[in-house]
Amino acid sequence: MPKIYSLSLALLLSQLQLKAQYADTGTGSLKEHIYWCNWAGFTITEGATKTFITSDSLTVTATFSDVTGTTPVPNYMSYAGYDFNNPAIKGSLNTNSSAHFKVAFTATRNNTPSPVTMVAISTGSTTYTGACSTSMALSTDTTEVTMGNASTVIFGILAAFDRGDLPASYGYAAHELTYTPCTLTQQSNFYLGAIAPDADTLKATDDGADEDAITTFPPYTGGGEYEITIPVYATTTAYVSAWFDFNRNGIFDANEIAIDTITANTAILKWSDIPARLPAGKVSPSAFRFRISDTLIINPTGYAPNGEVEDYFIALTAPCDVKVTTLPDVILCAGKSTQLSATGATTYQWTPATYLNADTIAQPVASPTTTTKYTVAGTDAYGCTGEASLTINVNPSPVITTSKDTSMCTGTTIQLSGVSDIPASYTWSPAKGLSNTTITNPTASPDTTTNYIITASTIYGCRTSKNIYINVTPTPVLKVTPDSPVVCIGQSVIMTAAGGDEYAWFTSNDSLLTTGTALNISPLHDTTFKVYIKDYACKLADTLVVPVIVYDTPTTTIAKSGDIDCANASISLKATGGIYYTWETAPGITNTHTASPAVSPLETTTYEVTIMDGHGCTNVESITVNVDVALEFTRYPIPSAFTPNGDGKNDCFGLKRWGETSWFEFNIFNRAGRIVYLSDSPDACWDGTSKGEPLPMGTYIYMIRARTVCGDVVRKGTILLIR
Repeated sequence: MPKIYSLSLALLLSQLQLKAQYADTGTGSLKEHIYWCNWAGFTITEGATKTFITSDSLTVTATFSDVTGTTPVPNYMSYAGYDFNNPAIKGSLNTNSSAHFKVAFTATRNNTPSPVTMVAISTGSTTYTGACSTSMALSTDTTEVTMGNASTVIFGILAAFDRGDLPASYGYAAHELTYTPCTLTQQSNFYLGAIAPDADTLKATDDGADEDAITTFPPYTGGGEYEITIPVYATTTAYVSAWFDFNRNGIFDANEIAIDTITANTAILKWSDIPARLPAGKVSPSAFRFRISDTLIINPTGYAPNGEVEDYFIALTAPCDVKVTTLPDVILCAGKSTQLSATGATTYQWTPATYLNADTIAQPVASPTTTTKYTVAGTDAYGCTGEASLTINVNPSPVITTSKDTSMCTGTTIQLSGVSDIPASYTWSPAKGLSNTTITNPTASPDTTTNYIITASTIYGCRTSKNIYINVTPTPVLKVTPDSPVVCIGQSVIMTAAGGDEYAWFTSNDSLLTTGTALNISPLHDTTFKVYIKDYACKLADTLVVPVIVYDTPTTTIAKSGDIDCANASISLKATGGIYYTWETAPGITNTHTASPAVSPLETTTYEVTIMDGHGCTNVESITVNVDVALEFTRYPIPSAFTPNGDGKNDCFGLKRWGETSWFEFNIFNRAGRIVYLSDSPDACWDGTSKGEPLPMGTYIYMIRARTVCGDVVRKGTILLIR
């Protein structure tokens, strides 16, 4: 039978993730005891139902009947001590005038009917039937509620639990707290220790002050059994069930339970068949769970109708079984490093710390200069320790003294040197260019820059390498460009020397001209020059003789075929006297590397050409092409008659020369005005026929139209056809 109790509490409601939930902020004394109903979106009508689900799988259904008067409106709660984060949640039912209804609450847990305790708070003139007192709520299945003006009623589900607080892998245990009717005094008939259980939120990580049954856990001696005696409180016969995760696998196994039936004020829990050495397992502390109730509990998780649960997660003192291991002894060459390694523990400490990159890790790097014994002490998660050691025997490494880095020229030889301070064998690399790769002082003749490496090895296998860098400079080529220059009279040439650091130019009779790299000459006859070149790096020097040949300037001419007029849109130029011709770019010329280019300027233009003979000597000629478009269209007269008799003389009628045209029309008319011949070709010539048939002798009319460089031209007149 559900019971409803009235509380004189101040409440503030905020965000609820479920349909009913604990207040998530505030300091009310029953903050973790009551789920508050959320009426958002609900309207009280005859026969209406509203279901609330708690996080403990408790389903509570409210059913309304005898609804009269004003319908109470869901509204947000605002009462000190019980707060939520979302004011949109409607936790109260409000009315501004009289209202009446009956409400019955039923509850199930996992589809099984379950007892439920309901509480109510109200403001204004609200009364209940069956109330414990004037200010308390009702204790019948169906409660009749009468609300006056400006009244509020708030319903809650009293669902307080004492909970375990071990990590999630162990599961969760919950013991429901019970209360006396009307006064809501907590009933504590069964609990562990001296403090009664208190209410906890779901999956609490800290179970609070009521975790007092055990202050000190006795050490495990390794004998296979473990026993704990704890104080309890029980008004009648009760049962204490306890679990000890001695294999540390993160769960409570079936063989890890101990049970005692309580008839006095202490419980004795005993486990057997425990390993002599507790394994490391998945978790390092030891997990314990203790549950008391008037009903025997055989599962470490789940719901209990009364009593208390206490969880402990402690570092239990137990026999140590830490075996720290490390590498065998090591032989090391001075100046080298090796990585050490230890296993079997959680934390490590190496001694001595000298020449270690770190002394508190499992795998430090050691670089000792002398033979050293290292010891590592390891500690596991339970405080057990062990140690191991190894010795690093250090053998001396050779120290090599070598010749210095240097430079050389290709084609030369240099001697290298490398000597160890202790007996050793030698190897040089690369072998290319070396006279011997296993002696201390080979000669080197590399053809490119090379980094030679000498490695000295002792009988202990200790090695040291050192580099000698040989910068190879290509042997310079002493030369003059051009080495046999050809000069034309009136022209000059620059001779340039290269390949050295020092230069001196002389005449053929050894007169010094300049000490620069270049010499500009303009001789009038064949002659000879000398240049002295010296290279400092490769210690080279030579005097080069440079013969110079002098040629005469070529004899050249330039001519034109005419000038530009209406009948001559293009003319040709002609240059002579050479074998290579280069015309300066100018309007109207398209081919600039021929002796006779065609030109078609639009205005009077001067053309210039450079003429070169077979010796490379040049001369420049120029000519001006005049442009006059004011001349008449053609200088050739049109005949007045023709005789198409096949004698090869005056057999057709046409204009002999037109020049360039972009459009042309040639028409012949008879005296009646009918066209008897037409053509669009400037080369057309009428043979006195029409459509292949000879026309009769007589006078005919011609009209010629053309578009030329001088513009549009029209010629017309008569022509006499004679047969």
